[in-house]
Amino acid sequence: MPALLLLLLGCDDHVSFPGVPGLDDDDATTDDDDTVPDDDDDTANDDDASDDDDAADDDDATPEPPFVNATYCLDWGSVEITEPGGIFDLLTFLSDVFDAAPPILIPTSVDLAAEEIRMDVGVGDDECAPDSAFGTEELTRDGPGSYVEPHFDAGPGEMNLGGSAIELTLQAALITGDFTPSGDAIINGTLSGALDLSEAIGACALISCGPCPDGSDQCVSFAAESATWNRAD
Repeated sequence: MPALLLLLLGCDDHVSFPGVPGLDDDDATTDDDDTVPDDDDDTANDDDASDDDDAADDDDATPEPPFVNATYCLDWGSVEITEPGGIFDLLTFLSDVFDAAPPILIPTSVDLAAEEIRMDVGVGDDECAPDSAFGTEELTRDGPGSYVEPHFDAGPGEMNLGGSAIELTLQAALITGDFTPSGDAIINGTLSGALDLSEAIGACALISCGPCPDGSDQCVSFAAESATWNRAD
């Protein structure tokens, strides 16, 4: 009897006949369950290479680190300056400058696969927000820094350490440090370069100055470690 019905219906295998093998709604064009490639379970369905679970979707992307586009403010109190010798007299001379204008650091992007990081530097206001009078500069404009979690190494570039009180440029500046897991701070930081004292009248009478990377002659070699940069936003 089933065979006769099949003949009468023109062999339409889209019709469901309970108990008759091969005649249910599991065919290649309408079902959810067969193995023919053009049904709902084939290579075009929600679980294949083009869906939300494959290598090109949002489910296998690595989340952006929490520090990207955050602003970090240098805590001068944490810094141990190792160069130049005789730095105490210089720091006393410049203490008001450093207190009034903390340097800031802004990681603008990171490429985890390439292990690269881009960073801006600037001068902070009273709340460690970027001082609009100075803007920011890209520390990594000559090439990206390196980033291997949690450590970064960026520069050389230029950064202003003096703010509005006086222009103190750190030439060929290099900055390193480790981001905390939460992104709330940068710890174990180092800061180095050639500190241009040409605008700090009388500074070179307190310490021996020498050539600068830009060709001027009133720089001192500057190096600091143990620095902490606190997130300000």
